[in-house]
Amino acid sequence: MKSILFVRPEGGIIEFANPAPRREPAAEQIVFRRSDGSAIVFFRKYNPYHDRLGRFASADGAGGAAFRPAKTQAEAEQYARQELGFWEVDFGDHLDMETINHINEQIHAVQEKYPELKGAVQSLRTAKLEEGAYAQTRITGDGIIKLEFSSADYEKGLSAVARKYQQGVMGGIFPKGVDERSIIWHEYGHVLAAYVCKKWVSPERNFFEKGSAESKEFSQMRRERVVEKIWLEKAAQRLRISTKNLSAAISVYAKGDDAETFAEAFSEANCSASPRWEALAVMRASGYDRE
Repeated sequence: MKSILFVRPEGGIIEFANPAPRREPAAEQIVFRRSDGSAIVFFRKYNPYHDRLGRFASADGAGGAAFRPAKTQAEAEQYARQELGFWEVDFGDHLDMETINHINEQIHAVQEKYPELKGAVQSLRTAKLEEGAYAQTRITGDGIIKLEFSSADYEKGLSAVARKYQQGVMGGIFPKGVDERSIIWHEYGHVLAAYVCKKWVSPERNFFEKGSAESKEFSQMRRERVVEKIWLEKAAQRLRISTKNLSAAISVYAKGDDAETFAEAFSEANCSASPRWEALAVMRASGYDRE
């Protein structure tokens, strides 16, 4: 049994206990040790199709048709259901077509680069969010993912969203070199982490019965940000800096927690013309860095 330890500056330890090499390993034990001495043990189960797709998918991996803007909201909502894989779509009553098409186009771009995320989110809608939040991803204990956009911001139009967001970029709140596209890519950084978490918990299922062992394990992993912690520890070790300094180097918003750090790195790596080393290191550590 070979064990690899990553020591967190805050005191916690992430330990990988890898079984002897096998052609098709059944599982990998992951032990996350808190600073208070307690530990959480998870078993990363392997999904051959997922692992193969994640390793070899390219920027045009989905192989789909080029995005075509919709002429009406009804057409756009139908496109989101039929082509982007959403169960429920509701853009509300006050978004203009430029804004609606922008949302669909960015989700299409995400799915072209990360085809395994098509259908990963079940609900797409506008909602009244907390002040300062452009969008949010809500993940239920049974694995359902909902993507919501701020009606207060997006009802003002895409240009208004772009101007406001760029002020945040200039102030260092968001990563350097990104624009309003990054809002959607950031949320899909959360989606990717949740997707990987699901695969670790149960390769055969996208959703779990409420109260089931799988549901409880999934919820616990998301609360502890286990997936993101592992990726950030790998990146920080390679860069020879602390995870705290890694987060601070990406953006002010990234300092919120490990999940926000990964989502910010994901958006910078995919939306900036010149992503920085820190963002690229995080993506390489995740195994989801793609051209």
